[in-house]
Amino acid sequence: MTLASIAAFNSRAWVSRSCLRSLSRPWVARALATFPAVEFSQGYGLTETAPLLTLLDHAGHLAALADTAPRRPLPCGTPLPAVQLRIAGPDAPALPPG
Repeated sequence: MTLASIAAFNSRAWVSRSCLRSLSRPWVARALATFPAVEFSQGYGLTETAPLLTLLDHAGHLAALADTAPRRPLPCGTPLPAVQLRIAGPDAPALPPG
């Protein structure tokens, strides 16, 4: 299904689910242009985490697209309340915030 075919539905609410990877910058930019009245958000999680860990809201999408580093992937959002995340390499201690 393409964005153009979805836009033909004239809906103010639309839900998309992307599995295994984040949405690409070009896809999000086209989607925001095609659906200017829709606010986008995307979450990240695993089945084992029931399933949502982080959320990137509409303002986060706009800020990420305005970033001048085009090779930087879209972020996966910020942790939800009561979620603690630790980022580490296979043989490294946890990395500091930032």
